[in-house]
Amino acid sequence: MENRLKWAHFLGYFLLWGCAVLMSVQGIALLTGASYRIQAVDVNELYAKYPACQIIDYSYAVIMISLAVFEIYTAISIIRYKQKAGLFVCAIYILWPLASILYLICLSIIGGRIIFDQGIIIRVIYDMVMFFVNWIYFNSRKDVFIN
Repeated sequence: MENRLKWAHFLGYFLLWGCAVLMSVQGIALLTGASYRIQAVDVNELYAKYPACQIIDYSYAVIMISLAVFEIYTAISIIRYKQKAGLFVCAIYILWPLASILYLICLSIIGGRIIFDQGIIIRVIYDMVMFFVNWIYFNSRKDVFIN
């Protein structure tokens, strides 16, 4: 039985917590403008030139922090063997790329140039693969996640 749950334990005790921390840090960096200072961009100049960018950044930051909270909730659901844990994991692998793509589309519209790169394509492919892997994994373990 324990071998059947190694992936769930990895998700619940490590991966989702780590991702939640990283997403929170990224969200706070967007809220404070630190993500632009790292790139040597004056955030005040950027927001003066593109005021809508600030609204988009703040909105995306709130989405990222909300996703981080959802990841923690999902990790706890896995640890407690909740029935909806697998659904929550799959939702995360849908919401991450959707939020990122929406953010990049908004920035592309504001900036007047497309800012998509191969990294976002790889991420979307990865997230789709992980969605299906987790869907299959959790559906085959419905007998364990019953709380």
